Amino acid sequence: MSRESVQAFFEVNAPDIEPVVLTDSTATVAEAAQALGVEEGQIAKTLALKVGDERILVVMAGTGRDGWITARRRIRSATGLACCLRTRYWN
Repeated sequence: MSRESVQAFFEVNAPDIEPVVLTDSTATVAEAAQALGVEEGQIAKTLALKVGDERILVVMAGTGRDGWITARRRIRSATGLACCLRTRYWN
């Protein structure tokens, strides 16, 4: 998703919201908080998934690791081959 496509989406769907473009890295919670000038506890992590025809957006506290560790016990990562075999989708 390009910066232009995000801007175009907001112009049509939420013209009162102006996306913030950052030049500093936001790869970690600490970097994101520093770049935005906020506390680490104010940062949220997001994970976007597509499962079948459904799209899921998970938003979680940026500083919370307990929930993620618990979730990882229940979620198994799949290899690309396993995904192709399960979905029967080959690109």
